Amino acid sequence: MYDEADVARLRFVLQAKAVGLRLGEIGEVLRIQEDGQLPCDHVRRWIDRKLAEVDQQLAALRSFRTDLLELRKHASRRRSGRVRGVCPILET
Repeated sequence: MYDEADVARLRFVLQAKAVGLRLGEIGEVLRIQEDGQLPCDHVRRWIDRKLAEVDQQLAALRSFRTDLLELRKHASRRRSGRVRGVCPILET
């Protein structure tokens, strides 16, 4: 059926997917390994790129959270009653 190398390769693919590598990226790592080289430098560079992306996403989320908190503060000052438009909180 499957030999030990196939099982190890599948295990690697599953682990790589679990940390966010796409199939194309996994294929790249496997090709490097098949060429007789250690792909660890390549993987380290990928990790560094992904960390930078995560940092950017976190910064964007923090900024978005700040915007939402300001909007919520503004909404707390608004009282219900007769208004023009759909929702003044979002139309300011």
